[in-house]
Amino acid sequence: MKDESDPSALSWEIRIPLVTNGLMLLDLTKVLLLSFLLMFSLLAIAFGTQGEWEPLLFLLPIFGLILGGIFVLGLLIMLLLFGNRFHLRFTLTEEGALMETLDRRARIANRLGGSKGLLARSQETQAVAWSSVNRIALRSRSRTISLCNRWRKVMVIYCTADNFAAVQQFLSSRRFQTPDSGRRHGRNPLWSRLALTLLLLASCLPLFGLPYPFEQDLLLPFLLLCFAQATIWLVRLLGWVVIVACLVQLGALLVRGFTSYRYELFSAEGSYTGFDSLADGEILLIGLAFLGLGILLAVAVQAVKGKLPSMLEADELGRN
Repeated sequence: MKDESDPSALSWEIRIPLVTNGLMLLDLTKVLLLSFLLMFSLLAIAFGTQGEWEPLLFLLPIFGLILGGIFVLGLLIMLLLFGNRFHLRFTLTEEGALMETLDRRARIANRLGGSKGLLARSQETQAVAWSSVNRIALRSRSRTISLCNRWRKVMVIYCTADNFAAVQQFLSSRRFQTPDSGRRHGRNPLWSRLALTLLLLASCLPLFGLPYPFEQDLLLPFLLLCFAQATIWLVRLLGWVVIVACLVQLGALLVRGFTSYRYELFSAEGSYTGFDSLADGEILLIGLAFLGLGILLAVAVQAVKGKLPSMLEADELGRN
């Protein structure tokens, strides 16, 4: 139906299926698989650099059972708590699309959820400007229309049998998937960000296998890796944590490198520094560690200056 405040707008309410919604189940599966890969990759780095692969083989089926249990629990919540239906309102205007949660049970649960409920409440109303949409994907069978930016889906519009054609006609006036639209939005940023992700990962790896006397607890390089990735994907201001961690790591390497150690071999006595004790291959490893810290510092500085927004922040600013 029409929105009275804007005669050109379209507005309707719909109760969408949950457990029997193939698109929603696919998205849930993707999220769980991505979580599994992320957790397993971080543990593989921590254990693999120490040559300890047995704990990974032990944890692999445990992670699978945990994620499988989360999937089943999600289905039960959809079925038992929401009755396999979710009440939404969609509004399409000249500026963009608006999705509002009308389901009473979901709104009550959000208000009883503490700090997590505050986050959920902020998602009860979602708006997407047409200027941030690069393309759309129509599925006639399920009567859904996905709004996508350059790299991901930002909203799914669920239509009724009566208004699907009208919504298609409304969106046909928008210039999606056209040469002009492609030039305006540029290339898909996902591949360059994945390349940066691998670069930061490679920059951290030497820190996990430092030789004597540069050996250290793995907590600091592990945190450095996690915060570096969070900086480029979630919140760029986490780059300050990366900068501090890099400076601490650099200081620790320099202190251990220039510290004098005494030795007694038979009747000979003398001293050597940490750098003096390194073999050729170890010198290369230490050099890669310093190079990696330099790369991490450079990326973090660019992030906190605002020259490298995170992917999440770029979405919010409409840059993706």
